[in-house]
Amino acid sequence: MNVEDAIQHKVPVVGISYSTSYDHYLRQIVKYEAGIISLIDFETQTFVDKLRDVLTNERYQENVNKLQRLLNDQPQTSMERAVWWIEYVARNGGTKPLHVRHLSWFEYFLLDFK
Repeated sequence: MNVEDAIQHKVPVVGISYSTSYDHYLRQIVKYEAGIISLIDFETQTFVDKLRDVLTNERYQENVNKLQRLLNDQPQTSMERAVWWIEYVARNGGTKPLHVRHLSWFEYFLLDFK
C-alpha cells in the first residue's frame, strides 16, 4: 500500500523510509499529522511505541479523514477526467495542440525554480 492508497482508505501511516523518493511523501504525512515516520534503522521498542501512538491517538485518524475528504473533493472522478482527455485528443486529431514537445524539461516535469 502506498501513501495515496492509505489516505484514500483512511488509514493512518507508520511509514518506513526506504528511498529518497518515498521520503517526500512521508514528510507530507508527518506535516499533516496523518502518521509518523520510523527510520529504517529503528529499534523494536521505538517501532512498537510509534505504532501504538498511531493506533491509539485519534488525532491521526481525524487528520487522515480530513486529507481523504480534500483528496476526493474534485469536480469529477479520475475516470471521468481520463475519459475527457482521451475524447479531447480524439476530437482534436491528436496531441499537437497541447505543444508538450516544445516545453523545456523542467516545465514538462512541473518544476519551479526560485
